[in-house]
This record gives sequence, C-alpha cells and structure tokens, in this order.
Amino acid sequence: MFQATLLAAQHNWAVRSADENAGVISFDTGISLTSNGMACSALVVQLRDGKVEVRLTTQKKLQAFAWGVGGRIANKLFAAIEVELQNIRNQPLPAEKKVGEQ
Repeated sequence: MFQATLLAAQHNWAVRSADENAGVISFDTGISLTSNGMACSALVVQLRDGKVEVRLTTQKKLQAFAWGVGGRIANKLFAAIEVELQNIRNQPLPAEKKVGEQ
C-alpha cells in the first residue's frame, strides 16, 4: 500500500519526502484558481485486523480559505491509489530462472 500511495503522489504532485518505515509521504500541490498550493502528508497505517488505512492531512499555504480543495486532493489521491494498486496487481510475476541462466 505504501508503494501504491507513493506512486499516486508522485504521478500527481511534487513529493518532498517519503519514509516507508514511518509510513509517511509528504507532498506539495501546485497553485490553482482556488488554491495557492497545499502542503500534504499521507500516513499509511497497518491496522490490527490486517487492513491498511491511508490518512491524508492537508495544510493551506498563504491563503485564508481552501474552497474545498482538501476534499478534492483526497478524492484524487484515493482514486490514484486504486489505479496504482490495479497496476501492481496486473504486473506479471517475474519468471523463475533456471540454474545457469542470466
């Protein structure tokens, strides 16, 4: 899940940092008509029941109102994670090499 979340962020925004051990990905969005950009972080958490949760935090940059941009970022991120998970599922498994093959 961490890899899918990182790829989703990389394909849509500028990733500042990623720490797989801590489960944290920090990224910035660009400037748009409704936002001066947002500083965001995604936290990938392994739950006790074996499920994984992705928590998103967004912070405004130099503006008073966000005009719902945090929700739009969340929707875009979670949709992109679904695409990345599907891409990962569709990748063929590496073929086993026989002894002596390169």
